Amino acid sequence: MYCPNYTDFQIQGNINSNSYKYFELNIKRCNNVTSGVVCNTDEEINNIIQNTDLNIFQVNTYFDFDDYEQPIKTYLDDRFFFTLIPGFTKTNLIKIQKNEAEIQDDYLAYLPGGTNKEFITLERFDQRLSIEGAVFPNIISVKFIKDSHSKSYERGVFTLLEVIGSVGVLWVFLLVLEE
Repeated sequence: MYCPNYTDFQIQGNINSNSYKYFELNIKRCNNVTSGVVCNTDEEINNIIQNTDLNIFQVNTYFDFDDYEQPIKTYLDDRFFFTLIPGFTKTNLIKIQKNEAEIQDDYLAYLPGGTNKEFITLERFDQRLSIEGAVFPNIISVKFIKDSHSKSYERGVFTLLEVIGSVGVLWVFLLVLEE
């Protein structure tokens, strides 16, 4: 098992942006000419590939509407599981999404607005399969890119003024019915 410790990288933009940065993980077939080491035979490499899976575990986040103390939660996401296939290249895009939440949890608040929180999720996943060769020299390629989509969450509680206003309207309605 190998756990890379890359903490100093940036992603930004998209394929149409002037500045497009992404993080890419590639596993390539060993090549005696370019690697500088003596490689196993293609048959031995294919046997290894056939019995190999790639799992990418990461800490992901989500918005918990029921938690008023810490609404942004983290969990260990293990859904990125890849079975390698000899003779084929798996190209994968994992899209990192920037999300925001506007939270109005103060019962005594009387002004609009609230607390704004931003958080990131690994949300979407696309996978393509190609025949391994000169055009697609990787056994597997995983690219982490910025998602062009985002999610916006809003949560608010009834403030004291809203409750008093609702009770007042109900009181007036009952008085009109009584007459």
